[in-house]
Amino acid sequence: NLPIHGYGRDTMPFLTKLAERAVVYHNHYSGANFTTPGTASLLTGTPPHVHRAFSGNSKVIKPLKKQNIFRTFRNEGYETIAYTHNTYANTLLRQFSAHISTLIPSRQLFLDQSPLRQLLGQDLDTVILSKNQILLDTPAASLILSKIYTLIHANRVDRLLKEYLELFPGGLPSIDGTEFYNLEKGIDYLSENMAGFKRPFFAYFHFLPPHGPYNTRREFYQTYQDAQPAVPAKPEHPLSEGFRLEEMRQIRQDYDAYLLYVDSEFNRLYQSLSAQGVLDDTLLVLTSDHGEMFERGIVRHGKATLHEPVIRIPLMLFHPGFDQRIDVYQRTTAMDVYPTLSALAGLPHPESSTGKVMPPFGMQASNPDEAFIITHAEGTQRFQPLTFGSWTCLLYT
Repeated sequence: NLPIHGYGRDTMPFLTKLAERAVVYHNHYSGANFTTPGTASLLTGTPPHVHRAFSGNSKVIKPLKKQNIFRTFRNEGYETIAYTHNTYANTLLRQFSAHISTLIPSRQLFLDQSPLRQLLGQDLDTVILSKNQILLDTPAASLILSKIYTLIHANRVDRLLKEYLELFPGGLPSIDGTEFYNLEKGIDYLSENMAGFKRPFFAYFHFLPPHGPYNTRREFYQTYQDAQPAVPAKPEHPLSEGFRLEEMRQIRQDYDAYLLYVDSEFNRLYQSLSAQGVLDDTLLVLTSDHGEMFERGIVRHGKATLHEPVIRIPLMLFHPGFDQRIDVYQRTTAMDVYPTLSALAGLPHPESSTGKVMPPFGMQASNPDEAFIITHAEGTQRFQPLTFGSWTCLLYT
């Protein structure tokens, strides 16, 4: 849904301007259609059928625990810093933590701590289990603790929503209505701290916006209530969730208004880092772990479908040596990012990665026999054979 890729709404005006000094990849693909496998592909340079992190909150196979982008840079003397809002991505960062100099606790850049986090600290598995099976209205719920939790949680939510009502009239972005965040806090952290990172450094920051819920900031709220982009009607998918056309249009409108918010904050980050001189010798990469879908009766992502809206993702590189736009139309993948960054740092090609060094920095003439596989096999355990799932095979071109 980006204008630089031909979308009919001007959802990211600042990014469009910044693109004039970036390497813009127009046919870039994730390894999967939701966070765990998509992020694992980015950080290991391998597709899901190799790293085997198929399901939400799962981990990569043991050999790749020591074959990841953090280890490569850490072994070469780089300071490695990582952060994510995302619980699934945090599981992977914790798995790679031996190679991360500074793993910033996820709660540090949320707006506050949930009562469960305060009680149980960083044990996310216990937090999730407690919320889902003990404290909520389930047969296993504690009759007393569930009532106490509901009361504490309701008071906390009410306080936060009142505090931020002026800024977020549609509600605060959150995870399951329990962990509240905004993008400003993350951008403030980077603006205030990146210039002080020990050099050289490799930093990975994974913020949730524009992930759902699409609760945008006031100045962008309901921006697209009237205008409709020129989106072709497509037949309903056999795996349709039953969303009607008008429902999908409304959700798309909310998403596009959310992109305006993300665009504004990314521009603020870029201008801040530029003013501090950080970008004079730092490569800045903007990408995603998956896309979103608003068609065929399906919305958002993670379903057993691999249409382009959920697997074709943005990738832009702001290289300190480039001051003009370079457009790359060759097909590239998330698996290519790790070897490309290694090459740009003068490091050897990671042996475990199946990716290539991307144009304009590498990638020889296309081999018609080469392809990459995008996989959705949620529910498959790491060491089980792939007996069910969805696959898309794309040729390098």
